[in-house]
Amino acid sequence: MEKNFSKLITADLEQINSQLKGVAINKNLKNFIDKNISFIKRKLKNLVQIKTHGSYATGEVYNFDKVLNIDLLAIKHVNKNMYKTYEDEIETNDHFGDCWICEINEDIFKVLKESYKIDDEIKISWNQKKYAKPNSEEHVVFNDSLRIDFYKENELGFSIIIRTALQHNEFPPIICNKTMYKRTFSLEYVKKFRTLNKLLVKKLQILFYYIRIKFRNTLNKNERLILKLSVMSDIQYELTKNNFLQQWLDFSFDYNFSNKKVVDNILESKNIYYKRPKKITKLYNSFKLKNLNWVFSKTYPSTKEFLDKYFEYTNNFIENKEEYINGNFYFWYDSVSYLKNTVGSTSISIKKENKKYDNLHIQIHSRTIYPTDKENGLFLIFLQYYTFEVERD
Repeated sequence: MEKNFSKLITADLEQINSQLKGVAINKNLKNFIDKNISFIKRKLKNLVQIKTHGSYATGEVYNFDKVLNIDLLAIKHVNKNMYKTYEDEIETNDHFGDCWICEINEDIFKVLKESYKIDDEIKISWNQKKYAKPNSEEHVVFNDSLRIDFYKENELGFSIIIRTALQHNEFPPIICNKTMYKRTFSLEYVKKFRTLNKLLVKKLQILFYYIRIKFRNTLNKNERLILKLSVMSDIQYELTKNNFLQQWLDFSFDYNFSNKKVVDNILESKNIYYKRPKKITKLYNSFKLKNLNWVFSKTYPSTKEFLDKYFEYTNNFIENKEEYINGNFYFWYDSVSYLKNTVGSTSISIKKENKKYDNLHIQIHSRTIYPTDKENGLFLIFLQYYTFEVERD
């Protein structure tokens, strides 16, 4: 049974790889793009950290794309006080006259303008936007992001778009729109896409490719992004109702604790609140999203069934577009494991040690998941989700 199951997954993966390979951009072009990204990283390493986001980071650029844009985020790491200063302005819709993001933008422009000046087929300019002044018909034009256009024989090959952001390691980046500041979750989107796509053995990537092809005349670019966010949210939130996840709870608990007495011994230890025992660490790690391979392979064993499910989901999205676009998207935050001893006098909640987002004012949504073993009153987990913030047109 398991051998045939593995063959099914392997056959599906081979078919997916074959289809994606057929629409992949030219290998030499990809190498040239990657070479320039590395060049930009080296030139700006003393100023900012460069990270790739957008469709290039998720492998969603194709050889039939008329416009090939590579999105980069130029991150300036700041202390918590500086981050808080800019975060406070998100609610006020105000902008600093001496905005550090705007100043860094200018510095990046100067460095890259100098670095690429010897090549006539590379043009550096600003992506400019305009906004209306409050209570006025006057519009102000501002430099929103930096653009590097790469030409070959007077034809545009691709463009690299660089946007600057401030970030503290516990919070998402903050970007500047000249009239206001806002958080961007674009790096979290890439991270979650890669995690889910790996768990789904590339089923997510082929789904998004088909959505691009099948619904290109039905949904605009922003609507397709909202749809993809909605699909990813649904896949993650469906775990709250997943029987295979419950079975995984049973297996993980039995694997790490041979009997209830082992739990009692661990919880009675005086050092438990100072140093996390290995068994508890292993238990917690088994419920991290990236480690739920067995759950996902059992939940979505067939590519066809997965595609059919989310094509139907897409049709429902189109029929109820406004409802979806204005709805919330829940992304995985943590899986908090809860243990108590047999007499109920001692308990512990095991959560992530990384404090990222813990002090951020974003909505955390929690759902309790119990093991299938109803006699096991010692153990359960709380799946926690945060509300993904998205820019809507």
